[in-house]
Amino acid sequence: MRHTLRQQQQQQQQQQQQQQQQQQQKQMNFRIEVCAGPGICDELGKGGVVAAVHAPHPAAAAAAAAAAAAAAAAAAASAAAAAAKAAAAVAAAT
Repeated sequence: MRHTLRQQQQQQQQQQQQQQQQQQQKQMNFRIEVCAGPGICDELGKGGVVAAVHAPHPAAAAAAAAAAAAAAAAAAASAAAAAAKAAAAVAAAT
């Protein structure tokens, strides 16, 4: 019985590690582009850019880019918290 429990724990830990690696890869791929016009936004979108911020004024564009970066960081933090909860649940089950 203990042997199968250990196997389950190892599988869960491996799955969590894979999920964390996938999240990190997504974060690394996340880029924010600030564009000067709708035509440029369209071109950026074709290039695989995740977020294209359209703002004619440079200060507004910088603020929008910072807000998008903060949203990405918040998503990463929530994913890390979920992984920690799952790890705690596994530890509590033993």
